[in-house]
Amino acid sequence: MNQPRANDPLSSSARRSILGRFLATLRRHRKFLGVALVSFLVLELFALPRIPRVLPLYARTKLPPPLYIIGQATVDEFPPKDYVLLLGDSYAEGWGDWMRELEDVANPKFCHTHLMHEAGLQVLNFGRGGADNVSAMAYLLNKRLAALWRIRLAPPPRILVQFYEGNDLSGNLEGAVRRGAAAWVEGAIRPTIPAAEYVRLEAKRGFRDGLPGSFYSTYLLLNLLKPRRLSIFSAERLELIEGPPPDANVVHSGGRLYHLDGRLQGPAPGLNEDTLQYGFDLLEESLAYLLERFPESEVILLYIPSPASCYELHSPIIRTASQALPGVLEMDSQEVWRRADDMRSRVAALCRGFEIRFLDATDAARAAAALQPLHGPVDGHHFNRAGYIMLAAVALEGLMATNEEDEDAAE
Repeated sequence: MNQPRANDPLSSSARRSILGRFLATLRRHRKFLGVALVSFLVLELFALPRIPRVLPLYARTKLPPPLYIIGQATVDEFPPKDYVLLLGDSYAEGWGDWMRELEDVANPKFCHTHLMHEAGLQVLNFGRGGADNVSAMAYLLNKRLAALWRIRLAPPPRILVQFYEGNDLSGNLEGAVRRGAAAWVEGAIRPTIPAAEYVRLEAKRGFRDGLPGSFYSTYLLLNLLKPRRLSIFSAERLELIEGPPPDANVVHSGGRLYHLDGRLQGPAPGLNEDTLQYGFDLLEESLAYLLERFPESEVILLYIPSPASCYELHSPIIRTASQALPGVLEMDSQEVWRRADDMRSRVAALCRGFEIRFLDATDAARAAAALQPLHGPVDGHHFNRAGYIMLAAVALEGLMATNEEDEDAAE
């Protein structure tokens, strides 16, 4: 039998010596360590879960997502009791000119969720800029819930899912390719795993990634080193045309012509039918997962049209782009509304299949955009104040209708 050598650093005597020195160090500094531990527990368990509720918006934007959510002004208390959970992308977060105008205000109202709250609804917003359907309804949903598990957030009575016509489907494709769930083969998308499996894998990944966020102190320290930005604005401006109109991206609004200087977002540009269908498959499986995750919650889908679909187009083409395809794409103006109407009819059919309520903001947006621009002038990709007021009216009409139905059923 081999015996450990006296000078072997891994011998039992050496380990006992190291342990002894370590314990002696702890004893010498026990008062300091005790104060540090108590301070950490007070900060972690009592202070940090409450501080976000009293911070102004510009300070809350430096907090990590779990603490930013706790501090949202669209719920009266946290955790909220009877609330609407909002899922979506930058339109859910409220990006756009209205937010930009109020960045220096302590607690501004800058999007439809604030108007919904003023109307009496408690709105808990899990939206994040750049989210596609899979990330909004599976990955981010579980990531946020995992980070908030200590709060004991009750299941939401209602879930409002925002679908954005401009890039949700292309975002689904880009995300699937990036995660290895699909690949481009000779210009066509080819799934490598079933869509349902991909959605569930993303849900599990979200839970794993969210758990570290439940330790607010360490997460806050890391976030301060790399602050979160709430507002990111498009560089494309929507400008009034004074002279001859350009050959692309010109729209009618309020009896005048406007030009988007850049890429005008349209309804899933550049995607052929097979590729488009895969994007819809991922939307369908994301909805299926959400309904399975919250079987007692009422799910409502709010359809948001792309900027090009809101206006009467003056130019013969629009120049646009897709998250799933490289370069600048051109789309015939006459095709824009046809593609948009086809997309919203297909999303409505999905909702009927799941027996969930479908709210479509397209008609309201077109009527409002005929009177005044709903985007820009600085950020031509997102709603301005008029756009978010219109969106709030559509959402409130649908959500208040569900309230009346619930009251009738209770009687």
